[in-house]
Amino acid sequence: MVQTACATPSVLAVVAIGSAVRMVNASDDVDFLLIYTSDEPPGLGPPPLDVDLLVYAAATVDEKVASGHDLLGCAIRLGVLLYEREGYWSHLTQRWANRIPLPSAERSAERAARARRLAEDLRLVGDLESAAEQHMAWLTHDARVRLIQSGIYPASRPELPGQLRQIGASAEADEMDAALADRLRASTL
Repeated sequence: MVQTACATPSVLAVVAIGSAVRMVNASDDVDFLLIYTSDEPPGLGPPPLDVDLLVYAAATVDEKVASGHDLLGCAIRLGVLLYEREGYWSHLTQRWANRIPLPSAERSAERAARARRLAEDLRLVGDLESAAEQHMAWLTHDARVRLIQSGIYPASRPELPGQLRQIGASAEADEMDAALADRLRASTL
């Protein structure tokens, strides 16, 4: 898939993102960011199941980053460049160096509240597997709120407990570690 993307003329950059590229043990997939410069996203076909492919038009990237787009901001800060055409990604990261805005704490709080309500509803109807996923989403967004309010740019989910400990939120970090361990155990059954 990456080779095909690199050979596609409209693709400006392919960047590996997420915990898998930063050697975090609990990552269960690989995430790639692809930036393109045409009217339509390149037709690369569906990625493998353990690959998340996030695709953005180059014309929208700066505006999204300026508005606090968490995924693009994190990719610029922590992503690993796999391919770029005409220095696109290098210029983008230089342009945004040391000035990427934090994501919206309010948006993360809204997502946390929505995930918490959904987790409770799913638990009530007996869908414990889906409830556990929504509980994980709730913990993730709640951690992001705490970090953003502390002026720390949130990393990927497996890295959040360590970041929470840095700001003294040990109980929340322990709860998230436990949920991540439960999720990992459930995926190996």
